[in-house]
Amino acid sequence: MRDLHTTVEAVKKRLEEYRSNEREIENQTERLERLKTKITDVGAQNLSGMPHSPSPSHDRYSEYIYRKEELVADIDEMVTQNRKTRTEIEDILKHISKPDERAVIRSRYIDAQEWCDVNDMLHGGKYDFHEKEENYYRRMMYIHSNAISSIANYILESGSSFCDEI
Repeated sequence: MRDLHTTVEAVKKRLEEYRSNEREIENQTERLERLKTKITDVGAQNLSGMPHSPSPSHDRYSEYIYRKEELVADIDEMVTQNRKTRTEIEDILKHISKPDERAVIRSRYIDAQEWCDVNDMLHGGKYDFHEKEENYYRRMMYIHSNAISSIANYILESGSSFCDEI
């Protein structure tokens, strides 16, 4: 059985992994788009009417198609796994009573926002935000810490398997 500190660390790690995996999906999707462009370029036909010798472009085309299929399968697997994790996170957040705690977790991890953007989302509407932005930043980090603890407490109390893979 885990203690609170160990569970807090596991929650942080699992949320960071989710965020990192989302970024990996974005990177691989961009890579796929570049590969599709290469396939289109290699597959372009020469319409000059002039005879030409056979080229290795067909082999390159086949290799690009194979790599594309592998990449699509990898991306699909990552997306499926991250959807499952996102559902688990959202299910846990339903049990967190404070809306600011839920908002910080969603913004930072599910929406992959930078800390300054999370702070702006949470406190940007305050009349003295720009004058006291650093104070609001510390407040946001305090809320984040409490949110992680709330999640860890829920996991311990409910027996959730959210951190079991770590």
